[in-house]
Amino acid sequence: LSQRLEQNLQHLRAGVGAMPAEMVVYQVELEDLVAQVDAAISLQPDSSELWRQRVNLLMDLNQVYGAGLRRDEPYVASL
Repeated sequence: LSQRLEQNLQHLRAGVGAMPAEMVVYQVELEDLVAQVDAAISLQPDSSELWRQRVNLLMDLNQVYGAGLRRDEPYVASL
């Protein structure tokens, strides 16, 4: 699931132009959290909790980028 979400993000990123500043801030914060979880996963690769957190963050990023494409839809965090 994590890999599919990453692939979908690549597709969404290619289609998003300029985003409102609050969405960019949210996107950067989520990407920073993904990097932190990735660092933890590198130390504990079998942790299902860390993988769950990563998937949830990637789903949030997909929502942010999707909202960037559809600017009229709200986005929420599932953290």
